[in-house]
Amino acid sequence: MRKFIDSIDTILTILEALESSEGACSVRRIEDLTGVPKSTAHRILQELTSIGWTYQDEDDKNYYIGLKFLSLANEWRANLDIVRRIDPMLRNVSKRCGQSAFLNIIDGERAVCLHKVESENIVRVSSIIGEGYAFHAGASGKTLLAYAPQQLVEKVLSQKLEAFTPFTVTDPEVLKEELKTIREKGRCETVEERDPGVAAISFHVELPGISTIMALTVAGTRFDYERDREMWLSALNEEIGKPVSG
Repeated sequence: MRKFIDSIDTILTILEALESSEGACSVRRIEDLTGVPKSTAHRILQELTSIGWTYQDEDDKNYYIGLKFLSLANEWRANLDIVRRIDPMLRNVSKRCGQSAFLNIIDGERAVCLHKVESENIVRVSSIIGEGYAFHAGASGKTLLAYAPQQLVEKVLSQKLEAFTPFTVTDPEVLKEELKTIREKGRCETVEERDPGVAAISFHVELPGISTIMALTVAGTRFDYERDREMWLSALNEEIGKPVSG
């Protein structure tokens, strides 16, 4: 484990040297800046270049930060902007409903929680930011899948749909019809599909200038949902309907 950590540390040290040199460095310059032996730096840079994290100019032989890093930085900035703009909506929904509220997005081929505002209830629904979860079980996953590219929808429908509870939809044809209904309504409601005792309502949400597929979700116990469903719907409707500033 120590050797692995040392290797990661060396890689990050080299990348930081590239960044501090405005993205361009010779192997010798990296050795001078970092103390990493030239042979080691050269080997690591060759490996990073082969997978797109750095690249070497054919003329000056210097190394530069690769397009993968630029793409990652752009994605990070976009996600930060989404969180900034959605956070007030989540807080309003959570406060009005007295439940946890979540912003979920499609990240590649995963449904993930990007941001959350948890309720102060002793019994509350929680989620780990950045953790992936199934598209076919639960309100947020289904809402995201309903608005996902057709290629992703077909891939999910072609796979075995795991049953998390007795209420999980595992028939692809049934799920396909549900996705159609979600697109028509702009929302999804589920009870105990992914976790026993948990219910949720999720709305598809769009932001000006943002192409990321998103869902705003409120989740609580089945008892709370059955008692306060109309309030949850009203709170989500009002927030989704509000103009969102750039």
